[in-house]
Amino acid sequence: MDAVKALKEDRLSEWKKNSDYNTLSLAETAMFCYKQLLSSKLTLRN
Repeated sequence: MDAVKALKEDRLSEWKKNSDYNTLSLAETAMFCYKQLLSSKLTLRN
């Protein structure tokens, strides 16, 4: 909810800095890439 409030008040970049949004986003992206790599190997098993 804080993100929505910040967006309405035009303070989204400030919210991102204060909430470590970038760090969380990078972690989510890394996990997505890792899962994509794993899923191709797992689906090739017979």
